[in-house]
Amino acid sequence: MPRMYADLHCHPTLYAFNRFRNQPRIEADPSRFHPWADVPASIADLAKGKQASSYPQCTFAQMTAGRLRLAFTSLTPIEKGFLRYADDASRGSFAGAMARLLSGYTLTQTAINLVRGDRQRALREALGLLRADGPLRLLLQKMYTRYDLSRLRFLVSEDYDYWEEFWAEYRFLLAKDGQRESGRIHAKNGVNGKQIEGTYHVIRDVEQLRQLIEGSESDLAAILSIEGAHVLAIAADESVLPLQTIRERIAALKTMQHPIFYITLAHHFDNGICGHARSIPDVGQAVISQRRRIDQDLERAEDRGLTVLRDLLDLDDDLNDRGQRRILVDIKHMSPRSRRSFYREIITPYLDRYEARQAAGDPPALPKIPLIASHMAYAGVDSLQTLIDNVAREGDQHHVNDYYAWGINLCDEDIRMILRSEGLIGLILDQRVAGVTDGGALGEAEWAEVFYRQILGVVDVVYRDSSLSGPTKRKIWDCLCIGSDFDGMINPFSAFPTVLEYDRLMDALRGLLASAGDRYEIATIGVDRLLEKLAWENAYQLLLRHFPRAAA
Repeated sequence: MPRMYADLHCHPTLYAFNRFRNQPRIEADPSRFHPWADVPASIADLAKGKQASSYPQCTFAQMTAGRLRLAFTSLTPIEKGFLRYADDASRGSFAGAMARLLSGYTLTQTAINLVRGDRQRALREALGLLRADGPLRLLLQKMYTRYDLSRLRFLVSEDYDYWEEFWAEYRFLLAKDGQRESGRIHAKNGVNGKQIEGTYHVIRDVEQLRQLIEGSESDLAAILSIEGAHVLAIAADESVLPLQTIRERIAALKTMQHPIFYITLAHHFDNGICGHARSIPDVGQAVISQRRRIDQDLERAEDRGLTVLRDLLDLDDDLNDRGQRRILVDIKHMSPRSRRSFYREIITPYLDRYEARQAAGDPPALPKIPLIASHMAYAGVDSLQTLIDNVAREGDQHHVNDYYAWGINLCDEDIRMILRSEGLIGLILDQRVAGVTDGGALGEAEWAEVFYRQILGVVDVVYRDSSLSGPTKRKIWDCLCIGSDFDGMINPFSAFPTVLEYDRLMDALRGLLASAGDRYEIATIGVDRLLEKLAWENAYQLLLRHFPRAAA
């Protein structure tokens, strides 16, 4: 098995933090309010690999036992759009929705839309009660999240501020930083309930990271990231903050003792900075609205989108490096339009200049700016324009050659940009995003083939590009790793629902890679070598090249 594992995008704090937060007796007790504390779990759901809202996937105990030693820890304040229907015109009141249901209007309109073949409109009509704020929506939220009612009520209140919540989750993570602790494993096999001891360290600088990985056999490194610029840009009342406030918050992040390595700029809802890609399936769209700025471009007012991107990457208006901390940008959840503008107006001109200086023997002092695709899959299409053109087709059954062809996934153009920037793609372990429509029918070997197929889909884009040299093509094998999205409430690969299954996934992947012979130079590079790179080395090397300097 690989020496260790890295996960480019996971949420080791999200499961416990959101179950303990807003419960005063727990929050006030340091012995209970920390990431190693025992959390409730449905072992029956875990054993079946069901939707991961009722069991944890990557606690520090699980990661220690599973040798996941490089955890890119995403701090993610939950967006209010999940809890309050954002499209006010379609939400209505609970009383009004109840009256329509009791009068028969809802049933009639649902039937009419089904006859017309408009399944999505029929679903929206049928689920009108769940769009309106009321007891049924609250009950649905509690059933899905398993959060305490006090937590759910806080999340929809005006006291809930994303910026403050980010700092609260950060402090929660720091509670056991560097301390030897123990926690109970939640596993689908006979080791469930076993106590595991370990230590995690929130990484401050690259030397600490190097000493930890190369000088320890088991300690974990937590590398900080943020999922969603709503943390920076959206106020408690859900208005967009002034650009100056956003820039001040970015500056504040760059003074942190523990650097933020990257930010997933977009998430599920409008952040006033860039457009987001559709991420919610058909049934969810009937009760959750992503409409505001979905599939739109960077925000052009005040040059807001580009200004934020330049500030994060520490570039001036002419795309020159300022020489201070960078916060890398993760393209996951960005709309294809926003990605296209990001590439055209920042990444491509920056790389053109960078590569010209290299060719002239005047290499820049800093490494290239790498693109991060932290937890994505292959869309099976050629270009961002194709993704843009196909937005109206994005329903549950929209696949191209069995790939999930939504704009939330990577097209060929994205992959070539990531390769050129020497970036990294974390392959997600969410079955829907990976293109699986009937996960319950798959066995363990078939789930491994789903992951293998994602690898080959990405690699094939590069190897069939005749404009690239052989050595350049081989570099795509440096751009792949795991980006599970564990504990992000995903619907996981049922055979591999937690970090404890990574060994089994890699064992199955070994056989699949070996069967490919020297296709894509697999035999030339070596199967065991590729497994080490995929499992942890590619992510580790990215950190060694790009982990920001500590604040002075």
